Amino acid sequence: MRIDNLLLHGTRYEALPVHPKLLPVIEGVLGRDCLLSWCMTSNQLPGAVAQRLHCDDEMYPLPRPHQPLLCNALIALCDFTADNGATQVVPGSHRWPERPSPPYPEGKPVEINAGDALIWNGSLWHTAAANRTDAPRPALTINFCVGFVRQQVNQQLSIPRELVRCFEPRLQELIGYGLYAGKMGRIDWRPPADYLDADRHPFLDAVADRLQTSVRL
Repeated sequence: MRIDNLLLHGTRYEALPVHPKLLPVIEGVLGRDCLLSWCMTSNQLPGAVAQRLHCDDEMYPLPRPHQPLLCNALIALCDFTADNGATQVVPGSHRWPERPSPPYPEGKPVEINAGDALIWNGSLWHTAAANRTDAPRPALTINFCVGFVRQQVNQQLSIPRELVRCFEPRLQELIGYGLYAGKMGRIDWRPPADYLDADRHPFLDAVADRLQTSVRL
């Protein structure tokens, strides 16, 4: 059970991606130009079966091992135990040269307390274990990516501009309104955040005028 794109669901979630105990760790792995790829809930309900063993960056067709492209943070909203669906990880698997084949190795449960955060390299193989209890196992997952790959959730289109205007500048950058390496993602050589307060910006108006002139000709 999941609710995606939490930044659409209340101001309480805006502090999570920029939390001072979380973001510096992410930036230390992915760099200052990293992006927020997704922010959602993750809830293993009673009786839920285990996920398949997977890594979060398996969609990228790159030789392994490679530099960190993703970094995932899971915040426990209850105590995580081996019985209620704690995340299981395969230590060292982020250095594997290729994807595993069946039979898959068994992960080790990471038992943490409510409020704790578990952070891992996107190449680490892991799974959410089965929930064998009669209580749900809720969590928040916040996934970041390096600034030169595409985010899994298109937050520039899915989050209304009037809401983005209320975000602090660092959060605006994280969802895609900044630049990577000072140039990638620019609009007329400026970061998209420069145009948040305009209904339309001069560059797009100029393009629209040019198109109308072309049609008249």
